[in-house]
Amino acid sequence: MREVAMRMLKSLSRSIMVCGPISTGGRGSVEANMAMFHKGICLLAKQGKVIFDQRPFEVPMRRFIAARKEPGYAHELLDEFYLLLFKSGLIKELHFLPGWEGSTGARWEHEQAPRHGMAVFYLPSTLLDSNDPD
Repeated sequence: MREVAMRMLKSLSRSIMVCGPISTGGRGSVEANMAMFHKGICLLAKQGKVIFDQRPFEVPMRRFIAARKEPGYAHELLDEFYLLLFKSGLIKELHFLPGWEGSTGARWEHEQAPRHGMAVFYLPSTLLDSNDPD
């Protein structure tokens, strides 16, 4: 996954990433959280932002989590996947979805942003609560 993600990032210029709850926190389910990701990504794309979309990696990450022997949050996904992306310097901005504070992964991403020179923005809930996903 890391190699695919790095190839994707290298093909983009000045990319951003949407951050928020997926498996912990947020709207109460992975499906509802992914729908919020979709809204946030669509909103930013309409603004002309170049987005590194992490959603395609969710299925292999779920398989990894299901196969692991250790209980609890899969911190190794943060350290071995996302940290590599952040250290690359190819992601310039992180845009946080409403409710990001309740997500273990999003809180970690928020902590990492200043360490890797990424600007941080917060998407307002009023824009994302609309019924128009696209």
